[in-house]
Amino acid sequence: MSIKIYNAYKVKDVDFLFLLEKFKKYREEYLDLVFDFLKTSNAIKEFDWFELVNKIKESCEKNSSIDSFNFNGCIMVYPHRTGIYFQIFGMDNFPEWSKKLKNRIKRYSKDFYYFNNIDKPKGISNEEWKDRRIIWDSIFKKSDVPVLSGFCFSIFEKDSCAELYIRACKDAKKMSNM
Repeated sequence: MSIKIYNAYKVKDVDFLFLLEKFKKYREEYLDLVFDFLKTSNAIKEFDWFELVNKIKESCEKNSSIDSFNFNGCIMVYPHRTGIYFQIFGMDNFPEWSKKLKNRIKRYSKDFYYFNNIDKPKGISNEEWKDRRIIWDSIFKKSDVPVLSGFCFSIFEKDSCAELYIRACKDAKKMSNM
């Protein structure tokens, strides 16, 4: 079977609570980004907030990567006897933010991608590449489905739409009081 593990990282020298706080911060930043994007996009001119939030919910449920209203994103965390590993999924609508996020993540983690369908990349020793294979094989031993092998820290999902709507109502109220 071909294994391709992309956007994967191994945590270095920090504990789980540190990670949790970072991931919570990323969730807030991403929600701010989505909200600001929607406020300034043409979509808000076509739909009222209630309609827009429902359209986003539908897109999240379909989970189509080509849908401009799909803001889904999560970080899958895999605790392992050798450390904590994680993968980033989604958040494709904002490539500049995703790039910035990956740079920030590298402060407390290192790239730990793996694939067995081509030769190992330059700059990684044979021993490290073999260790990566062993670790990812053991993480996905029972299932190759990420959500069945670790747990998901949601950055944005259909339930995040309620927060978007609350923010829109607060924003509208603030604007009407001016």
